[in-house]
Amino acid sequence: MNVLRIVVPSLTLVVGTLIAALPWGTGFDARLVAPLLVAAMLFSWNVRRRSAVPEWIAFACGLTMDVTGQGPLGYWAMIYLLAFVLAALFRETRRASSENGSTQRFLRYLVAVIALALTAWGLASLYALERVDVVAPALAALISSLAYPFVAGFIGVLEPNAQDDGVRSLVRGG
Repeated sequence: MNVLRIVVPSLTLVVGTLIAALPWGTGFDARLVAPLLVAAMLFSWNVRRRSAVPEWIAFACGLTMDVTGQGPLGYWAMIYLLAFVLAALFRETRRASSENGSTQRFLRYLVAVIALALTAWGLASLYALERVDVVAPALAALISSLAYPFVAGFIGVLEPNAQDDGVRSLVRGG
């Protein structure tokens, strides 16, 4: 197995996390956009190839977002693990990938990003012990949805020939 094939997906996720963790000076409503773009990257890698980014890297990147963002520990780690699971559920075999168009893949991503945004909103409401405003997760989901074709295209350039084994299992070795 090629070393770059193993390292590049995890490295892009780690670099994306570090860039998203920078203080960009965005407004309060846009604070969830950058971390949700990292979740889009995680989803894109793992939909293309089974466990392209291991779950422990996704957890570590989420924990890094929590520590640098001074939020509750485990918030982004849980959302990134959910993105990992959703990518495993929405993964398609190589044959089905050639039969289905990019529109269907985009619709699957829309379902995933809505689930991630609702989870982010629900966890924030649970943490605050009151219903938080839904504008920030909705804006993050909208911007992440609009950016997904660019993220998926970038990943397609980095790995043009994704070789998937066709297994849709959530368990390693299964």
